[in-house]
Amino acid sequence: MAAKSSVSVSGPGGAVVTGKLSVDPRAPRTVTVTLIGGLKPGAYKVKWTMTTEDTHTMDAAFGFKVK
Repeated sequence: MAAKSSVSVSGPGGAVVTGKLSVDPRAPRTVTVTLIGGLKPGAYKVKWTMTTEDTHTMDAAFGFKVK
């Protein structure tokens, strides 16, 4: 599933550098990325896209704030 998934994070300074996307072996519908370099205060947006096993593409986005 990881090969067909992507996650991007952007914030006050633009794109946030992320590590390699990985799938949780205990929860195969859960993917994670490590944020490299920490986050400064401000608003952030996470966008994700995945292609399912039956070739449907799903995507969404959500935001969060760091104080």
